[in-house]
Amino acid sequence: MTEQVGLAQVMGIGDLSEVIEPSKCYGLNISDAKPVQNLFMGDERLVCQSAEDEQMIINIPFREAVMIHSINIVGPDSDEAPEEIKLFTNNPSLGFSDCEDGPCAAKLKLGPEDLLPDRACELKMAKFNFVNVLTIYVDTNRGADVTSISSIKINGKTRESTNMANFKKVG
Repeated sequence: MTEQVGLAQVMGIGDLSEVIEPSKCYGLNISDAKPVQNLFMGDERLVCQSAEDEQMIINIPFREAVMIHSINIVGPDSDEAPEEIKLFTNNPSLGFSDCEDGPCAAKLKLGPEDLLPDRACELKMAKFNFVNVLTIYVDTNRGADVTSISSIKINGKTRESTNMANFKKVG
């Protein structure tokens, strides 16, 4: 783990919250009383919660194109915690049937240890290389009627900060 963190620091990877505008984030099957914006408030007591069942779609647009390295999804230590998640890029108009059946950029199965504030799921940067909108589809939780998420932190870098001169030819 230490090597990965070191490599991430060398590559200029950090928290992308500066390029997320919470007021423009939106979702489907989200409770009006517990909206998507709660994910970016910095208070884990404020959750984003699904409305009708455990499934929900969260769309996170970025102010500029980004490369995503990892994602930290924090959830409660209860049956409302998300379990199976799919990530999609640059398709903000996805519906539930699109998410269930369509190809995704990544599929995550989250256990209790993955939902802690200090944990991040590393992603294949090649699939998250030029992202304007990240769509998070929560398919299942641990068995509750609704799903709750406390916060989402996305790590990566803006495309502007990618300096090709830093890459060395291999071979």
